[in-house]
Amino acid sequence: MAHNAFSEEEFESEEALTIKQFSEEEREQAPHNTDLYGDKQMNHQEPPSHSRLFLDDKVIPRSLVQKPPRRRWLAQWLGVTVGIGLGMAIAVVGMPILSHLFAKNSKVVKHNRSPAVDQSVAVEPAKLTRIAHTLNVTGTVVARDSLIPVLPLTTGLQIKQVLVKEGDVVQAGQQIAVLDQSVLQTQLEQAQAELEEAQALVEERLADRAQAQAKLAEAQRELQRYQTLANAGAISRQELDTRATTVETDVEGVRIIQANISNAQAQVHLNVAHVKQLQVQMTQTVVRAPVSGVIAEKIAQVGDVTGTQKLFSIIRNGLLEVQAQVPEIKLPQVKIGALAQITSAIDSQIHLQGQVKSIAPIIDPQNRQAKIEIDLPLTRLLRPGQFVQAAIALNSTNELTVPAQSVLSQATGGWLVFVLLANGTVRAQPVQVGEIKGNQIEIKQGLEVGTRVVVTGAGFLHDGDRVQVVTQPRVTPNYKPQQAAS
Repeated sequence: MAHNAFSEEEFESEEALTIKQFSEEEREQAPHNTDLYGDKQMNHQEPPSHSRLFLDDKVIPRSLVQKPPRRRWLAQWLGVTVGIGLGMAIAVVGMPILSHLFAKNSKVVKHNRSPAVDQSVAVEPAKLTRIAHTLNVTGTVVARDSLIPVLPLTTGLQIKQVLVKEGDVVQAGQQIAVLDQSVLQTQLEQAQAELEEAQALVEERLADRAQAQAKLAEAQRELQRYQTLANAGAISRQELDTRATTVETDVEGVRIIQANISNAQAQVHLNVAHVKQLQVQMTQTVVRAPVSGVIAEKIAQVGDVTGTQKLFSIIRNGLLEVQAQVPEIKLPQVKIGALAQITSAIDSQIHLQGQVKSIAPIIDPQNRQAKIEIDLPLTRLLRPGQFVQAAIALNSTNELTVPAQSVLSQATGGWLVFVLLANGTVRAQPVQVGEIKGNQIEIKQGLEVGTRVVVTGAGFLHDGDRVQVVTQPRVTPNYKPQQAAS
């Protein structure tokens, strides 16, 4: 392989070279009196200028890979010492300059937060606004007239059909379930057979009575005839007494038969009543809604046997109400007939208007609250047991308000507005806020009527900024206050 040969002068200009790492084989092939760097063993004489060492694909003069001469070593250390001294001098002299530049840059950053140019803003004066105050409470939906239970009129029967489900609207008398009547049918047929048997017995007793009465009549005629003969002396007294005894016996027989007839007729009456009872129970196997309303609960299941438990619960006419607790301190402000806006945190479709129906006369001594009832309009969006929020209208007063866009929240808590001063600058004014009504927010403390506050652009201002008032503010409906600039 051909190698490029360089003279020592050519290598004097090279800044750095990497010496090839020789393998053990190359070390063994090297002359015994010369090390790999060209130095004689035990004799470090200057090698001839033509002595060379291979580096990768180049040939390097051996003189360039020996230890540097002493004069070159001293020159290098002298350069290092001078460099360190020069660096320390620059550091000492440059620190004040860097500090000045840093301070100057800091001023520039601070200046950028409050630019010299005026910021364009829109302002609006604080004013008195008629505010309808409300009381927000949480309540539970219940049936207005309590839940109407539907009980089975006949017990011991199996439920054959369930015709309604929860939430269905039903009318009074509507079929809502059917019971199995096969057992009653068998009992009715048996009762009807017993009635017929009792009626036949009565007929038989009546026939016996007729015969007994005929026999009695014959005995009475014989007694009269014998009485005539006895008066004429034609027969003895003993024969007359015999005929009299026969009549008495026949009279007793008729009485006994009449008693049997009465018993048989009584049994007939009992059988008739039993049959009628079973017939009524047959009609009761059809369960009907006792009132019109909405099915609130369906307990009945096909195959269940009826007992004393209810089968359904009905909300009469589907009317509901909200029962809520009002704190004692707020109770005087709540009036019967006051309107209440009903909403739900889990169902945005629920937005109803109710009316306060009643206020409990007793305050709970444990929580110092009283129960109120709010009537609800007919709806299928609510169910008994559901939680809702009610905003009860209280009274209306004139309160100081500003646009909600002008109120900013502070990072440390609280609220503030930027007030426009006469010199064209703004001042950050802490305020105490109240209720939010549409695009206006109530200011309880911190402002006066007529004070001009920044509406548009307030979120980019700092205390003391100079501003330029431009067009009238564009008010955003239902605006939520934002955070002030830090």
